[in-house]
Amino acid sequence: MTGKSPNRHCCDGEPPLENNTQLTADYVVRSHLNRGDVLDVYSVYSRQRATLCTAKLLRPSRAHDEQELHQLLTEGGLLTTFSHPHLVRGYEVIHGPTGPAVIMETLSGATLSRLVLDNGHISDPDVAVLADQLTALLHYLHGQGVLHLDLKPSNIIATGGIARVIDLNLAHPIGTRAVTAGTFEYKAPEQITGAELTPATDVWGFGGVLYRAITGRRPFTRINQERSPSEPPDWDPLDATHSPLASLVRACFSLTPADRPTVEEARRELGEQMPCSQGR
Repeated sequence: MTGKSPNRHCCDGEPPLENNTQLTADYVVRSHLNRGDVLDVYSVYSRQRATLCTAKLLRPSRAHDEQELHQLLTEGGLLTTFSHPHLVRGYEVIHGPTGPAVIMETLSGATLSRLVLDNGHISDPDVAVLADQLTALLHYLHGQGVLHLDLKPSNIIATGGIARVIDLNLAHPIGTRAVTAGTFEYKAPEQITGAELTPATDVWGFGGVLYRAITGRRPFTRINQERSPSEPPDWDPLDATHSPLASLVRACFSLTPADRPTVEEARRELGEQMPCSQGR
């Protein structure tokens, strides 16, 4: 959650909350930051904390969608329970006249997707540090019995060399089936088919993040956003970089989940290929 400028592409017949709207007695809207298919994100001022926070609410048109409401409240519960250096901090879940909202810390910095757009790609040493931090978070989440299921560059903010994941909206327990939601460019084959989801599912998303950071390109591109679960990424852009992490990325994209490295194996390989990434 960044301090970026308000979203100017929200005038779709469903305006966001106006500035100065009271969410509760403590929180007042300062600006609208972003609109997704389901959620609105706002910068809000907390009188209790005397600082800006970030609030995530359902879009007005989704306010009575029980499934989306359950997902938002589940994310709020996870963010306010979990604590990790590479995960955004959740403060509380509030219930006011505008509906439930998840209140989080406000992070400065840029998303990984923005950094890639601005710089073309990320250097191998910086990618190695990023990979080490993301695998540390995945190790923690999986240890809590939770899969992320939507790891992607736009869900990662980098500040001062520290990566923070800002979204747990699609998180589900390990072993979940028939969850096909996700971002088509980064979701694993088993997410496409609705098969059982395991830690290997997040390893695929992790590989997608590394692919984008190393090459500056998305692992899959489709105008119609359709993709076969048996389709591998385009390897040419990755091979052209001669990155020492290319073999790890290839392994993360194994079509069979059992053939992908575990998070712990990925961390060991990172230490072997790029020792500078390991701060342990």
